[in-house]
Amino acid sequence: RRPAFYPTFSAFFGILTLCSIGITIREYRFLKTQAAVTHAVKLAHFDAERLALSSLIVNQTMTSVADVLGGIQAECTLTDPVIVAATKDANMALDKAMASVSKYSSLAQSVPEKLVRLQGILRKLGPYVVWVPMIPQLILGSLSLLIVVPAMATALIRGHHAARCMDLSLMPLGFLSMLALIVVTVIAAGELAIGIAGSVVCVDVDHTVLEYARLAPEKQRMDVAQAARFYVKGDVLNPLEEYIDEALMYIEAIVDLYNQFKFAVDLIGLSCLPILHADVPMVAGNARTLLAAGRKLVSAANVWPYYDNLVHKTFCDGMMSSIAFLIIFQATVGLVLFPIASFRAHQFLLRRERWQRALHEAASARAAKCVDVLDPGLEATPTSASASAVCCRC
Repeated sequence: RRPAFYPTFSAFFGILTLCSIGITIREYRFLKTQAAVTHAVKLAHFDAERLALSSLIVNQTMTSVADVLGGIQAECTLTDPVIVAATKDANMALDKAMASVSKYSSLAQSVPEKLVRLQGILRKLGPYVVWVPMIPQLILGSLSLLIVVPAMATALIRGHHAARCMDLSLMPLGFLSMLALIVVTVIAAGELAIGIAGSVVCVDVDHTVLEYARLAPEKQRMDVAQAARFYVKGDVLNPLEEYIDEALMYIEAIVDLYNQFKFAVDLIGLSCLPILHADVPMVAGNARTLLAAGRKLVSAANVWPYYDNLVHKTFCDGMMSSIAFLIIFQATVGLVLFPIASFRAHQFLLRRERWQRALHEAASARAAKCVDVLDPGLEATPTSASASAVCCRC
């Protein structure tokens, strides 16, 4: 019976279809994840730059206030003990405010640099994350084409040696198939290891993030660890908010001192022009506005969505499910369906060879009978066999 080619063709066509679907799904999911991560990182970087800029402006503002007070003490002769005491109190409050603003500014200005580094890492790893998992699909798709095309050609050729020649020509592909299976196994094993490591991390990802925060530079380690715990757990105070609140408190103290001794300050200003040039309420108002805006940026309501989106939803939910899908897909297609389809193609070629040989032998037998009938002494050559076969059919 003539062997059917359709099961073999259907098997390899299914593999090619699955490989195409796998590549499409992988690319779509990666582009979707990349767009979400890029958008979140850009928004976080924008807020971080605003935070760093506001902290820098506040720091410069406080420095200018300190310079003004220093100029007043250097150029003006303050004889009133009350004014002298008030000036000392203002200097003390200003020093404490500047210390708080300096710590706040140091932490705020380090955030944009880390986010830029994260963007660079994501940009470099992007092509590898997309194409390395696709290597098995590309290899299996190429080998499937190399196998199914000769098998299809055999189905169209009637020569009884065609199937045998095609089967022998596909023998070198066995070595390539073994290499492909090894590559698929290695990549699937690597993805499995990454998936296991990621799953272990995601079992308690918040704890992992807190431990990673302890690796910050020594000068900022305590503040970074406390800030990370505030944003992740919420059971401690935010050091950034504490520094902002301290700076606001000391600024308010300076403004209160200025308002309390405003009449005396105006009198002294007649003989000391730097006092008249020091517009403390305006400077303090600008500083308060910038610090209030910074406090909104460092609040949990603003930072937590970034963390939840990047860590919980994108990494633990999206990437882990994508890795699980890749492992199952590659193991199914590469280690189950492809060997079965290859074995089925080999069986088809063998059956096709037997069938073609049987047809050839049957035709030769019929030709020999015709030769014996027509001329018993004539040797059954291919030419005479063909002619006799024609005569017998006639």
